[in-house]
This record gives sequence, structure tokens and C-alpha cells, in this order.
Amino acid sequence: MKISLSTLALGLAVAFGAPAMAANTGTVSQVGYNNDAGITQAYNDSGMSSISQNGTYNIATSNQQGNESASSKITQSDYNNSASVNQTNNDDLAKSTVYQDGTYNVAKVNQWDGENVTATATQVGYNNYANISQTGSNQTATSYQSGTYNVANISQK
Repeated sequence: MKISLSTLALGLAVAFGAPAMAANTGTVSQVGYNNDAGITQAYNDSGMSSISQNGTYNIATSNQQGNESASSKITQSDYNNSASVNQTNNDDLAKSTVYQDGTYNVAKVNQWDGENVTATATQVGYNNYANISQTGSNQTATSYQSGTYNVANISQK
């Protein structure tokens, strides 16, 4: 059924003069219970998003729209972590990696109107908060938090 639907969608796009379908890939893997994952991909030349959750009450969202090439990977272990990645209108590569192992960690990554932007947020511990915001060209941001009640805000323009 999936192949038929893709073929039908491609046929309709060609028939009505729309550009060829973009190569978007979204993968969700969940072990545990009450985890919530959402991936939205639209108007990308190439988008890859993966969410892996192992635990309980973890929430993850990945939103990719209008990118030339975007990559997002969220990995969550343990209990009640929250991660969101938003990649919008980036040229060349927008790459984001979020790794959370612990409890009550929050990570937010926003990449927009950029070119060759890379963000990595690693949280190991309890109740850490990371916020990475990138726009512009050739930006790299890395946040590593271990322990409790750490706050990191990175803004690159």
C-alpha cells in the first residue's frame, strides 16, 4: 500500500506540474510507555529526522520545513524529558543532535535562515535546560550538561 500511495502522489505531482517529490525520511522508535514523538517535514530538498525514546513520559518533536538539507536526531532515555528541534529555510546543511539521559531535562534547538549550521545538546542528569538558536552561516554550537539544574542558552547570528 505504501508503494502505491507514493506512486500515486508522484503521478499527481507530475500531472499537475508540481516539482518532483523531495527525499524526506522520518523514523520513530519507542520503548517504554507514554512517550510522545512527532515529526513534521515539508518542502525540503532533503530532510532526515529520527526520534528514539526509551523510558516513560518523554516528549520529542522535530519540525523541518523549506530546507535544502536538514538532519535531526533526538535520543531520549529515562523519564519525563522534553526535546524540540525546529529547522526552517536553511541552505546547505542544518544538523541537530539532542541526547537526553536522565529526568526532567529540556532541550530546544532552533535553526532558521542559516547555512551550514550544526547544534548538539547533551544532557545527562536531572532538570537541565538547554536552548540553542542559530541563524547565519557556518555556525557550530555544543552544549553538554551533566548534573542537576544547569541552564545553557546559546544564540548565534
